[in-house]
Amino acid sequence: MLFEDDPRDVRKKEFIARMRRRRSAELLGPLAEKIAAWESGGLDPAEVFKAAGWAARKGEAMIADFKKRPDVILAGIAMDENRLITAIGDIGIEVRLADITEVFSDAIVVPVEPGGGMTAGAAAAVREAAGPDVEKEAAQKAPIAGGSVVSTGPGRLPTGNIILTAVRDGSGAITSESVTVALAAAMKEADKLEAETIAVPGLGYVDGGIGAEESAAAVIAALQGHKGGSIKKVLLVDIAEDAVSAFIGELEKLEQ
Repeated sequence: MLFEDDPRDVRKKEFIARMRRRRSAELLGPLAEKIAAWESGGLDPAEVFKAAGWAARKGEAMIADFKKRPDVILAGIAMDENRLITAIGDIGIEVRLADITEVFSDAIVVPVEPGGGMTAGAAAAVREAAGPDVEKEAAQKAPIAGGSVVSTGPGRLPTGNIILTAVRDGSGAITSESVTVALAAAMKEADKLEAETIAVPGLGYVDGGIGAEESAAAVIAALQGHKGGSIKKVLLVDIAEDAVSAFIGELEKLEQ
């Protein structure tokens, strides 16, 4: 084979295929439930036909959207999900209320325990979505001291790498400073991996950690301190509304 697809383009296609399956399931799942209810005698067929018509209309629009070019599809997803778009220096910043495993990026930054355990928050979500091989690889590279990182393969996720960073300091505590140092190390690793886009959750915002506002301020401090490299865009992504609101609040302070 003389020409091979660019790995990033391949991952875009894989991500879009996953998204299409998920959105199809969201449409077809409720319809399947109504059909089952009708078959058991618990639902009038008119309700099933009504649901089928709605699913067909939504499905046709969805299929049309997914026939567009990958970059157009990704831009449309971002437009729907972004809560704030700004920049820090030369790095574009997008804030989203979303599952970090369901955004397209070249690397995902995940807070990890010193032994490589991915037990809570974004780490647990990534472990579940990526599969057990990621945590096994992390454990093999442990211990991961405070302020240091290891990178692993993506497992089942269509991302380039997963960057595991230790957010606890030498005493085992999570502080604003330890979070800033952890993300700074992760961004340096992302540059080494030539990642253009990285996804970052609310680091340090776990049991025994720091609050949403303190975590957001620590993350923004690391972004402000980063110089040069391959990173063009950082996605600040969390499923917690207060974490997302805290990101937005800290970024809006910079614009005042």
